[in-house]
Amino acid sequence: GVATALILNSPWLEFQGAEIGRRAISPLVQLQARRHPLAPLPVQDPGIYSRSLSSEFGGQWTYNKSWRPYRGFPVTSAFLNAVFQAQNAVDAGLSIDVPILTMLSTRDYLQPRWTETATEADVALNVDVVAHRALSLGNNVTVV
Repeated sequence: GVATALILNSPWLEFQGAEIGRRAISPLVQLQARRHPLAPLPVQDPGIYSRSLSSEFGGQWTYNKSWRPYRGFPVTSAFLNAVFQAQNAVDAGLSIDVPILTMLSTRDYLQPRWTETATEADVALNVDVVAHRALSLGNNVTVV
């Protein structure tokens, strides 16, 4: 069948550093992806996402750590390059012709140190940048 609507829950439509950050590092990631696609990138995950969610650290959720380790999975250049290519496509415009509901947190916290603010904010996405990008997905977009 054909979809009659699209619901997106915190989609990674744009890089945390916004379009300018993506455009700046994308050529380096693309080069690394060609040379060593499965090599992990030196990405530091300080564990704030896990700490904000896991009941082990005062969060509200108990989950299988083999599905989402405390400091996340290694990020390869091939993976990040694919993400950037998809974000480039979104940036160019997708002209989606069905109603789109995009759900986001009301604020973000993108700092490398822990505070209680992390329990009430998105610690992975720049919500303003993603909200702006979501509006360009099609002609009938609602962001909540």
